[in-house]
Parts: sequence; structure tokens; C-alpha cells
Amino acid sequence: DGGPTPEQVILSREVMACIESSLELLSPDQRATVILCDVQGMSYEEAATATGTNIGTVKSRLNRGRTTLRGYLSEHAELLPSSLRHCFERDEVAHGETTTLATDG
Repeated sequence: DGGPTPEQVILSREVMACIESSLELLSPDQRATVILCDVQGMSYEEAATATGTNIGTVKSRLNRGRTTLRGYLSEHAELLPSSLRHCFERDEVAHGETTTLATDG
């Protein structure tokens, strides 16, 4: 029927579970900022207004949150589709190291 196969559905659920687990690693401030900007598509200005902070704080939280997510997802790359898995491999090769988890400071 052109819809996803049972295997695709299961893989999609595994990827979503992995992403949800990675979001739990973030501080509440980072999580909110990542969701506002990367999931809901808000601009820095909109996210700053929504969180009651300035644009610099939004950028900082977003950067730290993305770094944490990237590190977690690269450690669990086997759960990602091959198209995304290759992105993490290139990122590690380009930096000569594995991305480590960051904390909000």
C-alpha cells in the first residue's frame, strides 16, 4: 500500500526512543530551548521571549544542548538510519575525537 513496512515502523520507534532518552540528559533550560528552536522552529528571538531570557542565553543553551544530543546520539548511532549514522562518523573524523557530553553551567 506504499506505507511504511513493519521494520520501518519499529526502527522509527527506536529512533524516537533514543532521541527522547537523549533529551532527558539535558537540563530543563537546555531541553526547553532545544525543543523551542529545533522542534518547534522558533527563532532565537522567539525562544528568548518564550523563556524570559536574552538571545545570548538562548544561543548558549542551544549550543550546549545540541552538543549533548550529538554526543549521546553518536554513542547510540546503531539505532539511527544509515543516512544519519554517516553524519556522526564524518563529524568524529573531522574533529579527530568523539563528542563528549556537556553540562549546563
